[in-house]
Order: sequence, then C-alpha cells, then structure tokens
Amino acid sequence: MRERTLVFVKPHCFNDENNLADEILGKLELLAGIPKCDILVKLPVFGVPEDILRRHYQEHEGKDYYERLIRQISGKNIYLAIYAGEDVVKRVRDVIGATNPAKATVGTIRRHFSNDSIDVAASENRAVNNVVHASSDPKAAQEEMNIWLHYILRLDSN
Repeated sequence: MRERTLVFVKPHCFNDENNLADEILGKLELLAGIPKCDILVKLPVFGVPEDILRRHYQEHEGKDYYERLIRQISGKNIYLAIYAGEDVVKRVRDVIGATNPAKATVGTIRRHFSNDSIDVAASENRAVNNVVHASSDPKAAQEEMNIWLHYILRLDSN
C-alpha cells in the first residue's frame, strides 16, 4: 500500500559539532529503497518548541522517559524528512532498527550511528541517543505530518 512516513534526525546528530543528518538520511534512503521522487520534504527545523514536541510525543505522556525525551529535543535543531512509497512505514522502521541502539540489529541506522543504550541513558537521567524518530504506523505518520507541517508553515494556532 502506498503511504507516507515522517522521520527526523535528533539533535545529537544534527548540531554545530556533529552534523550527520545527510549521511543518516542518505543511508536510510538507500537501505529502504526510497527513490528521489519519493522524498517529499527534507529540511532543517531550528529551535523546536516544547509544545510541538509534547503534541508529537503525546502518546508517551506519563511514561518514565517522556520528560527526558522532551528535554532532549526542546529548543534544539532536528532535520525532518517525509517519504512516500509502498509500505514505506515498515521499510523505514526495519532500516532504523530497535528503539534501543544496543539491541538494534547490526547494519541498522541506530546500531550504526549510536553506541548508547536505554539503561545507560536512564541511569544518567536522559533520553537515549537513538539517532532518529520514525512514524510507528501510517495513522501516526499522518498525525505527525499534520503537527509538523502546520508548525513549519506557521499555520499552527498555538
């Protein structure tokens, strides 16, 4: 089924000292078989507002890592991409790997670009540095695209 998905490179991989966004997204596009014609949006977002993150991650509210996740990204920069294609959500999720980089399969984005783990991050009271966010399913992708595109286009009323 043809669908869309949203991905963003997190701040620890997209900042003044460490800009891996092009390399990460390039590898993701290659491994997931995303042709240039299916790259709908690819752009930096600077100084991400906390309220946008809270809307984006609202399904995680109340979980022990939620505030750490918001802190990790709030006020910082991300690199956002939206892709289209047949089963693109699953293809991207397979390529990025498990949420916990320490448990991600060798060759996946998170395993290749991070040596962090959820346990270490929790012990240091921070979110895991797992490189990217990717939509979990087509419905989540649509909700996330609505949040981010409205913000980017300054249509968000908040």
